[in-house]
Amino acid sequence: MAFGHEKPDVVRAMLEDYRAGLTIDRRHEEDDRAAGTRIQCRALILWSLRDDLEDLYGDPVKIWRQWAPDVRGHGIDAGHHVAEEAPEALASSLASFFAGLRERTPSRPPHQGRRRCPRRRRIIGSRQVATCREGWSLRSP
Repeated sequence: MAFGHEKPDVVRAMLEDYRAGLTIDRRHEEDDRAAGTRIQCRALILWSLRDDLEDLYGDPVKIWRQWAPDVRGHGIDAGHHVAEEAPEALASSLASFFAGLRERTPSRPPHQGRRRCPRRRRIIGSRQVATCREGWSLRSP
């Protein structure tokens, strides 16, 4: 089995992601900062402990708290390719995070059963997002 970084199409996609991070993603981030945009849901931040992210930028959780009020996370003992080098640790972290969401989240949106969901619409990236007053998000392609 070949790792993702050994497949030409995967490498091309990775490079396009890096390119976007230096161009359009950066402009979108600057626009969001200027507008005071914040992430309103709980966020999980995971990173590699054997990479230079913390050395270059500091504590990732602290950085993301500038963007979201409810951030948690930790480093995973892996190199740059966390999903391939430490799949069990990554899966465990994700499972714990999502189990915690399930415990805090009602089984259905509070507006279910009403004729209309009072919404406001926004564009995030290339997707339109309708957010109900109660905080539920409905995404459309």
